[in-house]
Amino acid sequence: MLWGYGMKARKKEKYSLRMRMMIMNLAIAFTSLIVCGILFMVSVRLLVGRYVNNNLDFVLTEVSDNLNEKITFMEEIIYRIRGTDEIMSHLSSSGSESRFSEAEMEKMIRSAIDISNDKNLKGWNEPVVESVCVVDREGNYYPDFYYALIYSDIENRNNIFARINQEFENRKKKSQEHSYYSVEEDTLFFVYTIYDVNMKDSGTVIFEINMDALTQAMEAVMEYEDAFWALTDGDEIIQNEGNPESDFIKKMGPEPYNKAYNRDYKGLEYRIYQRELGMGLKMMVGIPVNQMSLILYDWLKWYILGIVGVILISITGFVFFTYKITYPMKEFSAKFEEVRKGNYEVKLPGYDSREFDEVSITFNEMTQNINYLINQVYEKQLSIKEMELKFLQTQMNPHFMFNVLNSISFQAKMDGNEEVFKMLSSFTQLIRAKIYRDENEKVKISQELQYVDYYLCLQKFRFGDRLGYEIEVEDERYLNYYVPKLCIQLLVENAVVHGIEPKMDRGMLQIHIYKKNESLYIDIKDDGVGFEKEGRIELPLKMKGESSMHNHIGINNAHHIIQLMYGETYGLTVFSGKGKGTEVTIHIPFDDGTERI
Repeated sequence: MLWGYGMKARKKEKYSLRMRMMIMNLAIAFTSLIVCGILFMVSVRLLVGRYVNNNLDFVLTEVSDNLNEKITFMEEIIYRIRGTDEIMSHLSSSGSESRFSEAEMEKMIRSAIDISNDKNLKGWNEPVVESVCVVDREGNYYPDFYYALIYSDIENRNNIFARINQEFENRKKKSQEHSYYSVEEDTLFFVYTIYDVNMKDSGTVIFEINMDALTQAMEAVMEYEDAFWALTDGDEIIQNEGNPESDFIKKMGPEPYNKAYNRDYKGLEYRIYQRELGMGLKMMVGIPVNQMSLILYDWLKWYILGIVGVILISITGFVFFTYKITYPMKEFSAKFEEVRKGNYEVKLPGYDSREFDEVSITFNEMTQNINYLINQVYEKQLSIKEMELKFLQTQMNPHFMFNVLNSISFQAKMDGNEEVFKMLSSFTQLIRAKIYRDENEKVKISQELQYVDYYLCLQKFRFGDRLGYEIEVEDERYLNYYVPKLCIQLLVENAVVHGIEPKMDRGMLQIHIYKKNESLYIDIKDDGVGFEKEGRIELPLKMKGESSMHNHIGINNAHHIIQLMYGETYGLTVFSGKGKGTEVTIHIPFDDGTERI
């Protein structure tokens, strides 16, 4: 009846444990992957933002440093011209007053210009400054060219220098400007006034700048879509690429130079970098921030697709192997159903998995035992009835014995023999406690100490002054807690019979009840002959002969009963000294009797 009811209740379960395991594991895996994915994307986002700015700043500063190095090279040419006394003396004097010939002057100026210096080409494929021309106040031209030119090309360049110089002189007369910029096809000309130490106009220096070289230098910037760069003198835009608006460039003035910052322009966020170059020039470079992000995310796209592919393969493999590994569970369910129908001879096969194989072995043993128990149940029921009858018979003899003992003790009381009355009463109570058992196998410590007192009273009549004992209870409240019935008495009896009785001198027995570490401890200590072994005695004790059997059985039984009642944390500990005595300690919890066994 109960078996059938349990199976009917089990049928109400609407889910498969095997399927739930797979669903739960997949849910945990997906949740973990989603959380890891979110953390990954947040980390990448933070990393990308930091990486983008750092990378853009590196590109911007690297380009500006290269351009500044070329502008610095032009400044150094002017400084070298001004720092050469012979050149400045010639430029400041009229041609007739000069101490140097024209050939000597050309040689000194070319040495000062040093157009083939590594700074003019370093890091680039083409020189920035293709030629430099110094013009004195008399209108004489002293050019120097990076590339060797034929005579006709030199004449053509000198004509260009003359025209640009004339344009510059005309502008100076109107606005007193000290510099001039001119763009002709793919060439940019920078024109600067050379002043002497007294800031007197001593001549002009013209730089021919290769625009292709500048464009090449800015390739690292212009490879980004919508990027731009511009070169200005603060008032006018000399050169720009990417078509930035003039107003936008001119409004950048208040921003700090030599420091990158972000600014919105035409609906995009730009990383802007401004720098003051030499010779009164300024440069501005701008790269959209999203361009670097797109490049990085384009690379990350393939990485993420690879991860997703690996995850899908892993999940497929996970489902397949989970299904395969848990297949025996389906077989278990089928076999259990056969058992429910009454087939107790069903068997499970062996499995490669250790856990499933253990279940199979246990299941087979269970069905075998059930089958055996069912076949033997009627014989056992008959045996139980027979045992009950024998138990009732054995109760009759003690009952008759108690009646006789009570009659003798009553007669001793009537005759005034208190000693005999007391001995018989103690013996009767002790025998009753040992033979008659009620449902409760635990008694209060106060009751247990009465049993101990009955026993010790009887032994005092036997041993007289050879036996002394003390009972010390640390707190009277402990007497209301429970201990296993006759547990203390059994150990006291063991101490008297096997410890003190073999001793020729007077023996002393001490019982101490106290609290320690939130547990109850009871020490039974004697100064008898002790065990053969010194120190702590390991339990359970091994029985080597009939002489020690009672001693060992008593201690082993007490230890076993305590552990059955309260768990393996509790029990007895035994310490002995040969010829010095034995101390047995009972360790139990504070039992208020609410739990019954």
